[in-house]
Amino acid sequence: MNILVVTSFDYPHVGGLSTHVEMLTGELKRLGHKVDVVSFSDVNRLYAKYVVRGVSFILNKLKRGLGIVYTNKQRIKLLKSLVNIRLNKTKYDLINAEDPAAMIALKGIDLPKVLTVHGYATFEYLSIGSVLKDTKQEAFLYDMERQAYNMADALIAVDTRIKNYLKDFAKKDATVIRNFVDTDIYDIKKYDVSQLKKKLNVPENKKILLCPRRLTEKNGVVYPAMAVNLLKEKYPNIMLYYAGDGEEREKIENYIAKYNLHDYIKLLGSIPHDRIVEYFCVADVVLIPSVHSKGIEEATSIAAIEAMAMGKPTIASAIGGLKELIENGKSGILVQEKNEIQLADAILKVLTDDALREALSTGARQRVIEEFSLSSGVQKYLDVYQKVIVNNQKR
Repeated sequence: MNILVVTSFDYPHVGGLSTHVEMLTGELKRLGHKVDVVSFSDVNRLYAKYVVRGVSFILNKLKRGLGIVYTNKQRIKLLKSLVNIRLNKTKYDLINAEDPAAMIALKGIDLPKVLTVHGYATFEYLSIGSVLKDTKQEAFLYDMERQAYNMADALIAVDTRIKNYLKDFAKKDATVIRNFVDTDIYDIKKYDVSQLKKKLNVPENKKILLCPRRLTEKNGVVYPAMAVNLLKEKYPNIMLYYAGDGEEREKIENYIAKYNLHDYIKLLGSIPHDRIVEYFCVADVVLIPSVHSKGIEEATSIAAIEAMAMGKPTIASAIGGLKELIENGKSGILVQEKNEIQLADAILKVLTDDALREALSTGARQRVIEEFSLSSGVQKYLDVYQKVIVNNQKR
């Protein structure tokens, strides 16, 4: 099968969508399929920097949301041109778009189209304040979303909440295929943990808490720092690592300074995806403290699945796809969102209860092998692809 994957975002980049595309395309190629990717990274870098991002920045200064509308229109136009160049060179059986703007760019192309829905596109712009409610810009984005969903021959949702959203918002059915990971790569037995601790300068006498999240509001990243502040007297040999960057960094830095947590918290910045496995290796507990943010709920977090595949006790907020991923007390621990007290209690419980820690470790990896493995996930994608191709041939 010849497959074209299209995204209006940069690829590769740090983040879940890029990780998903990397794993999906890699496994499809391993199975003998031909796969190409068209992304915003294929646009001339100077044009992307000044004509798209630069103008968007200026427009957003004039009125919040204008730049988001502009950049989406630009990305659609540019992707359309790039896709047409590909189609003139290669015959594809199917196109898989990875976001609504990418699907709009495929308008008028007579090929089977699948759209993978990773989240709530317009809600996410509202969540970070890029667009304001009850504006023309918000209406534009919702219209773009709806049009994209209705253009697709098949929709894939990464969790059941997104499936329900698509049904309510666009009156469209979707197949749920949860995010997946390569359990051969994410296998603690294949790594020398003591050597990695030396390489990463991890103190041997510290218990490492890892928060592998972009530092954004919806990821609830301030709460691990607050939990550490509660635990520092009771359990002084803990160290929290943040692997990620974003607009909440300054807030965390201010919190560290206010409560003198420099000896307990380390901000690593963005870590390339091919290196994050090293930090999972040295972690004792992984934290996924996501929160509701202006209608946004965490989907099936790839970082959480990776941590569980490594057999790491994972503590997450009981929201969205995280509730589908983690069986509380068996394959991880779920806590109330925005509750640093519950988070601190769960951390302490895991660190001090050897039997629980071992049970969570075993249960987490088993859960991923059974439900979230790369091979089974990609086979589900191929089933959808084949069905769409057959249905299109009948028309």
